[in-house]
Amino acid sequence: MKHVEADAVQLKYEDEENVVHITVQQNLRQILAKVRPVIAKYSFTAEKYQAEVPRVLQRLKAGIAPIETYDKESDTTRPVTLRSVLNAGWELYKIAIDNFYNQFVPGSKEKEMEYLENLNHLLFKAIEASEVIRRWK
Repeated sequence: MKHVEADAVQLKYEDEENVVHITVQQNLRQILAKVRPVIAKYSFTAEKYQAEVPRVLQRLKAGIAPIETYDKESDTTRPVTLRSVLNAGWELYKIAIDNFYNQFVPGSKEKEMEYLENLNHLLFKAIEASEVIRRWK
């Protein structure tokens, strides 16, 4: 905030948003250096993606709401994370939607909206149920 206030006095722009935008651009390195350590433990790395999303995607392709997943290390089930559900849902929409459509009796193009509605319901159910399980445990 100090940077923005200081730059606002020195710089003359038509809009305040320009002062904020340019100040952030000029101080981006320092901002990132402070933010990265804080968010590092929340980052969804490629390793986490590979460990979580393929199993969730496999269930979605089969028409199963991915609510829990089995953890071999602890020999327990745990709720699927929201980020895994969203990433698997996105991947299914973008590159594997035909796998999901194949679960239904072949129909006309008008049925496509019904299929997508079913997929959306699966995703919502997975998110809601996994959150309930997470809070309950």
